[in-house]
Amino acid sequence: MFKTIAGLEAKKQLELIGEDPDVMIGVVGGGSNWGRSLFPIHR
Repeated sequence: MFKTIAGLEAKKQLELIGEDPDVMIGVVGGGSNWGRSLFPIHR
């Protein structure tokens, strides 16, 4: 869970502007970081 900080921050910023993303784009080769960033937003 320690790498979810980026995802938690993104979720908080999206909530502040009232947006809910339909699509998120990540880099190739960033699987573990991408997964942990997406986890807080997806659930």
